[in-house]
Amino acid sequence: MEKVLSSHVGLKINEWYYHIQRFNVPDAEAYKEEIKSMLDHMEENQDLLLYFSLMEFRHKLMLDYLNPLENGKERANFKELAMKIKRDQEKLTGLLVLLQFFLRHV
Repeated sequence: MEKVLSSHVGLKINEWYYHIQRFNVPDAEAYKEEIKSMLDHMEENQDLLLYFSLMEFRHKLMLDYLNPLENGKERANFKELAMKIKRDQEKLTGLLVLLQFFLRHV
């Protein structure tokens, strides 16, 4: 099978993130599965694999907030959730930049 360009996978991850931000579970799940299958045939790109891992984490956060893990647990307030995700994203973005720097200098 022909190698998948990492830039193509990156675009798909961006589309996946679009659906995660909008709590669109069916489309987010479909993109996740499509991207996972593409990764098996993608040219090597460690930064993109790190980006995929970050989106997997965001995907899980979305599901955890939409489907409380324990019975009786209240659903999240979407406005508060969006603000928390934005704050967490800023922290994760800083971590991603640090990890990219580390990977380039190892």
